Amino acid sequence: MDLSPHQQNAMPSGTAERLCYSLSALTDSSTAQNHRLSLPVYQQILSYCGVRPNLTGWRSFLRVFLALLGLLALVAGAVFFIAWNWAAMPKMTKFLLAQLFIIALAVVVWWRWYDGVARIALLAAGLSFGGLFALYGQVYQTGANSWELFYAWACVLLPLALLGRQNALWFCAWVISNLAFQLYYFSQTELFWDDMTSSFLARLPDSILYSYLIVQIVLLLIREAFAEFAVRHSPSSWLVSRWCSRVMAAYLLLTLTALITESLWAENVSSLAPFIFLGVILGAGYCYYRYHRPDLCMLMFGVISLIAVGDVLIIRFVTFWDIGTLFIIGMLMVLLLVAGCALLLHWRRKMSAPKTAELTLSDETLLLQELHQHQLLNDAQVAEISTFDRSSHLPWYLRSALAVGCWVAGLISLCLLVLLLSVTHLLDESAGISLVLVSLIIAMLASMMLRTESIGKRHIGLAWAIAATSGLCIGVYLLVAPLWIDHDFINTLWCLPVIALMAVAMPDPLYRVMAVAALVFLFIPAPAVLIGDRLPYQFTFVLMVLLVAGIVALWLWVLTHQEHFWTMAHPQLKVALLYGIPIGLAIQSFASMPFDILGEVFWGYSFNNVLLQWIGAGIAVGVIASALVHALVFKAPTRLVYLPAALVCGGIAIFAPGIGLGLMFLLAARYQGSKGLLVTTGCFLMWYLISWYYFLDVTLLYKSLLLLASGLLLLCLAWAANQLLPAATGGAHAH
Repeated sequence: MDLSPHQQNAMPSGTAERLCYSLSALTDSSTAQNHRLSLPVYQQILSYCGVRPNLTGWRSFLRVFLALLGLLALVAGAVFFIAWNWAAMPKMTKFLLAQLFIIALAVVVWWRWYDGVARIALLAAGLSFGGLFALYGQVYQTGANSWELFYAWACVLLPLALLGRQNALWFCAWVISNLAFQLYYFSQTELFWDDMTSSFLARLPDSILYSYLIVQIVLLLIREAFAEFAVRHSPSSWLVSRWCSRVMAAYLLLTLTALITESLWAENVSSLAPFIFLGVILGAGYCYYRYHRPDLCMLMFGVISLIAVGDVLIIRFVTFWDIGTLFIIGMLMVLLLVAGCALLLHWRRKMSAPKTAELTLSDETLLLQELHQHQLLNDAQVAEISTFDRSSHLPWYLRSALAVGCWVAGLISLCLLVLLLSVTHLLDESAGISLVLVSLIIAMLASMMLRTESIGKRHIGLAWAIAATSGLCIGVYLLVAPLWIDHDFINTLWCLPVIALMAVAMPDPLYRVMAVAALVFLFIPAPAVLIGDRLPYQFTFVLMVLLVAGIVALWLWVLTHQEHFWTMAHPQLKVALLYGIPIGLAIQSFASMPFDILGEVFWGYSFNNVLLQWIGAGIAVGVIASALVHALVFKAPTRLVYLPAALVCGGIAIFAPGIGLGLMFLLAARYQGSKGLLVTTGCFLMWYLISWYYFLDVTLLYKSLLLLASGLLLLCLAWAANQLLPAATGGAHAH
């Protein structure tokens, strides 16, 4: 079967992603024989829907992905080159280079107008105008304020957004316009740059502040009106995408919530107008996003805002502080978090009905019919999948919010536990034993809660499990080292068996993912700490590289064999390895940077430099060795993608482990066919890249040249992927 026409999109549709996730349940060996889905057929379905890419799917993704990264790197390199203000270069030469770059991008847009690369080039051109205006102000020293540069930049971005019809350009125009407004009023006040926070907006006159917020509301309403029109008349339009509206709503609520909480914290509440304004926004948003245009993400933003304001109110209403008051405050904050999570889960159950589901029923029905026509699903399987209860499958943003909420609730619960033990004088002499015993009781209760069918009870159990694990780790540490010692990494290794046993005992996928991440984070530097001083450096280096390489190879094996999970023993443990290992590696890459707080807490600055080298070399060896095995032993067609990708990611990881990891995670997100993972890994890569680039000990000129060279390399790789990988044949696939 030639499936290449169905892999023309860079990423699969949301409908295909959710449907394939639901179909994975039919591969379970406990499923009835006529409903069971065999692994070869399931893999064909993944390929048909574009969730699992073949060579054509990789070509569609890589040409867009590499072109986007390459052009953004070129734009950033050009801006930093301008900021270097190289005196030896003539002024007209600087203008010539900046304008030639914009002209080259314009030629690409005109040449490939209906191509995704042209849309990326148009975005890069819009961003490049900012550098051109900065160069103009730098050369001619016009004395203009900063807001004028952003104002002119926004005036250029607006027609480009109208021409390009893409969310990214409209988003950039919206961001630059907001910066221009804030910089204008900032220039009218006698404040320093460090004061440009939410307190700056609070110092604006009420008429200006509320006019600014009303303009934000109007822009959001206009965006939603166009989105509704597109849903009715052109469901495939770029206006249907939700991320831009969600970012605008999040910014509006974040601004208003920060203003209210800051005034409450400073006890400077002069009017009830901000509370009334927030109440009106939340009430109108609830009616609109709950009944008219159901959107759980928007409702989640409102709940987070209420929880933040409620927590500050709880703290500020306290006039007398003692142990009893602290205990009541902690209990109220935990109850508020639990109530917010329960409300979101209640809305999820109500909104998962077919008439209000986030996915379009007709799209899913159409895709099921196509799979049935291609004899990939039988009638019984189609009927089975149509009756699935999807309320238990939470969107990625809700899972992230619940995970953070459980972490906060768990830490507060741990503090309450310590407070209770302190009141009962159990922490005076036998602190470690008392903490361990009470944590074990909480762990048993958490295990019982996690085995229930209720999603709400399971998340309460998750918070208790986090509190119990933290208590057990601290208790075991106090038993081993009664006096807390800074940078005492050796004694913290006693946490490893505690976390491992808790991961086996707690039957919750999210908890096990966090446990595996913690185990990877603590386990990687363990051999170096234990035997580093007793063995030669070369032997320690080889041992650490092999350890990291083995962890990376294990993760890649789990990633490429995940379809077999449901037919193997302990499938949830393997899912925990699939997501926990990359999280642990990502945290370790940050902790190994010299400025990171985690590294200072655990092992200090002196250990970071060598650990960074070991991790980078281990990542390179692990990914390249796995790709070589895949290419030479299995001889799969996708070796044309995996081997060059491994060489590039491994080579980059030697110098910057987090960047090499981030690129690997982006490729893994495409292999998973998950847009949520793609966004998450993209944020990680950007965060690490900014941190690494900022602390790179070279001049701004070399930094700009490094970015320019990286951009050219990425564009060459995009061209190579476009030329060497096979293009799709036949008609385009609707999904």
